[in-house]
Amino acid sequence: MSKSFLKMCVAVVVLALCPTEFSSQASAMAPSKGRPKPVHALKVMVRHPGPVFTRYSSKATAVSASHLLKRAGWNVKVRTVRGAFITEARMPRWKQYGIYTNVGFAQQAAYTAKMQGFQVNVVKVH
Repeated sequence: MSKSFLKMCVAVVVLALCPTEFSSQASAMAPSKGRPKPVHALKVMVRHPGPVFTRYSSKATAVSASHLLKRAGWNVKVRTVRGAFITEARMPRWKQYGIYTNVGFAQQAAYTAKMQGFQVNVVKVH
């Protein structure tokens, strides 16, 4: 047998014979956990205040745009006015823009959404 294997066997036997001595030292050296800090999350909610009208030259483009808006949670109607195709999109309820644990990031996201024309509401989540 090799010397390293014998050393490992001796160490295992020594630890098995006196486990309380080594475990008490290990627990004394471990840092105390204390109470965990609560994670406060901030949820940024957005909503568009009114309808958004967008003009398209072809019906296929208007319909594909309406599908994308519907997928994002908007209510969309496609109308024809004097040969142009117009989509009327409305955001019926508040949508979640993002969840942040940093107050500065939440404020930055709220400001960005506000500059894009949305109404913004920052909600504290526990």
